[in-house]
Amino acid sequence: MRSYFLVLLAVLVLGGCASMGANDGDRHFVGTVEQSQKISRAGEPSGALMAFGAIGGLLHHAASGPTPTNLYRVRVSDEIFTAQSDDEYAPGTCIEIIPAKDAFVGRSYAYGQARLVASDKCGGQATSK
Repeated sequence: MRSYFLVLLAVLVLGGCASMGANDGDRHFVGTVEQSQKISRAGEPSGALMAFGAIGGLLHHAASGPTPTNLYRVRVSDEIFTAQSDDEYAPGTCIEIIPAKDAFVGRSYAYGQARLVASDKCGGQATSK
């Protein structure tokens, strides 16, 4: 039983690593963090509760509080972008904003619409992958 659990855990970890970036769009924006602030985002619903439909959703909202995350203002060339992420970046850090394939390409990304990663490319231009 223990070996079955270890194999399952290994498959899940490797699968998670392999899927990182699979949902990334073609455009990337490189810039410098100008400001960050802590904000609250709505908690993500539990799959078990959502199996009960609207009642499960109501139970989830009643039982869960807001989840803290970070809102970043990022200078990309002469424009300001905003994006939300659980990752921590200090002002002055060079980062890359990588919108999801299904995200509207603009200058503001809600939680889950873009990934933020540290970068060494601070030329500030939008690029294609």
